[in-house]
Amino acid sequence: QPHKVTQYKKGKDFLYAQGKRRYDRKQSDYGGSKRMLAIKRYKHFELGGEKKKKGQVVQF
Repeated sequence: QPHKVTQYKKGKDFLYAQGKRRYDRKQSDYGGSKRMLAIKRYKHFELGGEKKKKGQVVQF
């Protein structure tokens, strides 16, 4: 039988959590309008990475 999956509602926001304080601080100096903040998805991000060269074996 398939396993049971439950989803819970989000808890009440704590206004003084570090992430919330940081978010509010970044938003506050933007002339009142909401600023699009990039969501950090990776700890390390490289644009492009290593370039492929002619006649080279790609290693994984």
